[in-house]
Amino acid sequence: MSTILILMFSSFFTFSADVDTQLECNYKTIQKFCDKMKEKEKTQLNIKSPFKFSNGKEMPPKDGIINQMVELNERPDGQKLDYYEYKRFVDLHKKMKVYAQDSILQGRGLEDISAEEKNLLDRVNSLEISELKSETDLKVCTDLGYFGYNPATHKLIICPVMKGYPDSSLIWAMSAFTGRTLGNCMTQIQDIKYKKFDMPKIPRDQHPFQKFCSHAGPGGCESGKGLMACLKEGGFSEGSDNIDFSKGPAAETQNFVLNALVSSKHPSLAVTTGSRTDLLKNEGNIKASQEMIKSNKHCYKEVSGADLDSGIQDWFGSEVTARYLEDHPIKAKTAEDYLEPMATMIDYNCRMPNADVITRKTHAPIETRFNSAIFTNPRLRKAMNCQPQKSIQKNCTNSAQFKKSAPADDNESDSKGGIGFQK
Repeated sequence: MSTILILMFSSFFTFSADVDTQLECNYKTIQKFCDKMKEKEKTQLNIKSPFKFSNGKEMPPKDGIINQMVELNERPDGQKLDYYEYKRFVDLHKKMKVYAQDSILQGRGLEDISAEEKNLLDRVNSLEISELKSETDLKVCTDLGYFGYNPATHKLIICPVMKGYPDSSLIWAMSAFTGRTLGNCMTQIQDIKYKKFDMPKIPRDQHPFQKFCSHAGPGGCESGKGLMACLKEGGFSEGSDNIDFSKGPAAETQNFVLNALVSSKHPSLAVTTGSRTDLLKNEGNIKASQEMIKSNKHCYKEVSGADLDSGIQDWFGSEVTARYLEDHPIKAKTAEDYLEPMATMIDYNCRMPNADVITRKTHAPIETRFNSAIFTNPRLRKAMNCQPQKSIQKNCTNSAQFKKSAPADDNESDSKGGIGFQK
């Protein structure tokens, strides 16, 4: 099987036996890999056979995500993991949290970080992992396909199809969704009191990712740029406050938020007493719902166009995965094996119908995600055996906040103090 794969991909990657060939790490490479994978699957006799990398690591079979969605809707209790499968996820989640903590600390001690950074650290440490157990968990798996965050339980939910991915890819998925909980939306709308942890909201202008230095553009860290500024330069948007609430998704969202505010008698409402009909028609209450959406625009991408949290998610996933790969190197037989950590993203991008259209509802375009966040991480590029990064590409990572000089190239990052928050 490995011989067939090597022959099939040789014209694409120009493999050499000792894996000297480096990947051109960008969205174009992902698309080429998708095309090759689809051609292979056309000739596959058993559509339930998993896709195999040359080193033996696997991805779920074609239509794995879609079939899971159907099966979960039909038999929500029939998709449980066995003891060893579940233990695998729990063990990987523990490792992911260690690397996530390192990504926030950047070689510092707890006494050296700000209250807001400690808040992010607590959000990582308090995040648990669980099989799907509720209706909201089920919605995570049927809507998102594999992993997702359930804010109602403050847990990452394991969807059954995930057991078919390599460990490095699961680390990527876990850490990326963990990164989503650290973005503007979740930190601005959610006070979390969970067990021994108390994590209040973080005002937007005090978010740590505003301040972590960036090596993107002239001046690098000395320019004072932070991660969010760098991501915006790479094509991620903070969204607009100029929202037309008279039609489309904005009108629907305003109606939803207004109903929720009225139901809870939210203190931001102008009027909280009277008939529900009158409360929903009150101009002051309508304005309050609009202001609520504007102040939390990162939670309403379809309305505001804000997809900056998508960049934060991808940056954090790349930073954590790079640290994992430094301790657990990819055992590559061919160059395409280095795409293994991206297996979940590749699967979604290659196999999900209208993937980019669906992605744009809550994320930046897939191409932007790969080219301006994931593959701009020098630490990840080194671990994935990528070609040297072209100078025209944005670099949204930093060598720790407290170093004044940037790494000269992909091969000079410090494995301990390394490429860090700027996100």
